[in-house]
Amino acid sequence: MRVGIITFHFAWNYGAVLQCLALSETLKKMGHEICVINYRPRYHVNQYSVLRNPIYYGGKAASKYKKSCTAKYLFAYLKGFISAIYSWRNYALYKKINKKFHQFTETWLCETLLYRNLAELREHPPDCDIYICGSDQIWNTTFTNGKLDPAYLLGFGPEQITRFSYAVSANSLENYDFTQAEQELLRKFHSVSLREEEYYPLLRRLLDANTEIHIDVDPTLLLDENAYEKYMDQSISEKEPFLLLYTMNNEMRAKVYQAAHILSKQTGFMIIDISNSVDLMCDEKYSNRICSPAEFLWYVKHSEFLLTNSFHGTVFSIIFEKNFVTMPNLDTGNRITEFLGKLNLSSHCTVDIETALLCFYKKINYSAAKMLISDLRKKSIEYLEKNTLI
Repeated sequence: MRVGIITFHFAWNYGAVLQCLALSETLKKMGHEICVINYRPRYHVNQYSVLRNPIYYGGKAASKYKKSCTAKYLFAYLKGFISAIYSWRNYALYKKINKKFHQFTETWLCETLLYRNLAELREHPPDCDIYICGSDQIWNTTFTNGKLDPAYLLGFGPEQITRFSYAVSANSLENYDFTQAEQELLRKFHSVSLREEEYYPLLRRLLDANTEIHIDVDPTLLLDENAYEKYMDQSISEKEPFLLLYTMNNEMRAKVYQAAHILSKQTGFMIIDISNSVDLMCDEKYSNRICSPAEFLWYVKHSEFLLTNSFHGTVFSIIFEKNFVTMPNLDTGNRITEFLGKLNLSSHCTVDIETALLCFYKKINYSAAKMLISDLRKKSIEYLEKNTLI
């Protein structure tokens, strides 16, 4: 079967790219022909532009104010506008990041022709037998311009095509007001697979009673450590043992860096930061690396200890059986806490710096966790096999 996958495959984010790769490779092993639907809507592309569009960022900053609140609206707009222009000083860094991610996706993902908007996708839909949406946060409206994007609800292509999701993250939908059109698109799904169990009741209310809802592992967990060796950059060499930092920009980032700084003083290990955050590049306390997904894999595998607030930072620590601590976002860290709870590794998840430091000295016995992952992986592969048999 020819299977089309639609997800956030083009983001400058290791997890976004690697989850798409892992799902593609898993389906290929089942004998399917895979294409990644190259859907790059403007609202998302603007976030990964080498030169940020000041008009877009001005409008985005002002969007929370009504235009009737003229002063607040104009102030927010100008602040966003100026911030975008100010970011142009980092042009060389953004260009380097973009090149590294582009080379990786071009090498390992089989993309369709480019679709810039939903209209283009509906006018010339990919020729497939099956459409899959997922994984990643494609149903999180924070990332889709404040509302669900019909493209990520598979609202394109002929009616007879089999449609289902895989391990979609639905953060932010608890209070979302679904339109009739969005509900109708969901009801066309052959089955629905979520990554977080807490959203099961919400989807159950929206879907027909006979539509299966499954809870599945993130696609990155469908492959094991050995499988990722193929995609790893083996040319890297670091002379000293190192603590690895990989963070998202949220309220826990400062605590992660504080913990890393203290731990570096205690152990004498250098700190390497692979967050690809241009705002942190000038901090001399950390040795920054601008990495591709291939380089990310190498650094995780060869680190002494990993400190992160990222879901995929956590996942790859576990895949490579590394000692780690995760300091999750207070608002959206549920996916991390739920995942670690399933593996009985909650003791390596904390918002407290002192507890985070103790995790360095608590070595993880991965025997039990590996067995649990193996069981979860088996169930998820069975779900994919079942839903790709037409």
